[in-house]
Amino acid sequence: MLAAGIDLGGRTTGTTAIAWVEGARESRPRVREVCAGAGLRGDAEVLSELGSPEVVAIDAPLTLPHPVVCTDDDCPVCFPDDGAAPAYGSRSELDGAAVWRSIGHFEKGPMATAMLAGIAFRAIYLARLLRRAGLTVIEAWPMGAYRAIARSPGAATNGDEGGDEWRRALLETRLGGLDGAVRFGERAERDRLDAVAAGYVGWLWLARRARSVPPGARRDGEAIWIP
Repeated sequence: MLAAGIDLGGRTTGTTAIAWVEGARESRPRVREVCAGAGLRGDAEVLSELGSPEVVAIDAPLTLPHPVVCTDDDCPVCFPDDGAAPAYGSRSELDGAAVWRSIGHFEKGPMATAMLAGIAFRAIYLARLLRRAGLTVIEAWPMGAYRAIARSPGAATNGDEGGDEWRRALLETRLGGLDGAVRFGERAERDRLDAVAAGYVGWLWLARRARSVPPGARRDGEAIWIP
């Protein structure tokens, strides 16, 4: 099984990184390769670089809040009888604290979609481009993946919580080949590590071992996937 993870940057700023994670269903997965840099700022370049993984997990919102995309001026969700304003800056069913607590994540949840609008717009278009090319696309959140691994029995951590050393130590408990694919202290190390985390989630999704937020989501439905 081969999955790809994308830590998405902007088209003009930031760093985009892609990681490929491979392995048989019952084996320990391995990082095949990681690439990052300005050459991935274009969507066509990302598509060309990806190849043919069985799933692509993108670290960015792939949907927008319902009130932003709804066109029904009589929608009861957007305009409830009690007059309460809907949450149009975030996706409460995906980003809200309550849904993350339901899967045991009591730390800070994902950033509100409105705070990631530029990346979200690119990710949504990129996902469409990838699907047109026959690829399956899911949404991942690397910090949610790290937290899930950290809560698992026997998880080893090093360094400051949230730092690159901490992220690397957690990934090393689950994947092989990390040190060779992402060198200590190299440029864009965190972007590369987060791409690996997304790729690992994609591999778990292929193995039908990933969990969804919200719980019980359809594999082709709106969800953020974690270990």
